Amino acid sequence: TLVHETGHWTGLYHVFQGGCTGEGDQVGDTPPQEDATDGCPANKDTCSGGGLDSIHNYMDYSDDACLDSFTDGQIDRLWGQISSYRGF
Repeated sequence: TLVHETGHWTGLYHVFQGGCTGEGDQVGDTPPQEDATDGCPANKDTCSGGGLDSIHNYMDYSDDACLDSFTDGQIDRLWGQISSYRGF
């Protein structure tokens, strides 16, 4: 939960932001996702054609034991946001 909330503090959105349409979390390498994840379901795919849902991504709501990663695009975004808005 702390990593997730720190992600918000550094400018990241939920991976399910905007559902299957729109700009989503504004990061190009996270697939669109219709809704938050409950548990840690393998092969969850809520938006056809975009890839499997990011169930291991810190910016989803999967069980803590399932969460273990940010994408490269999310890392680029958070560093850009920190540089612009947090003064680090």
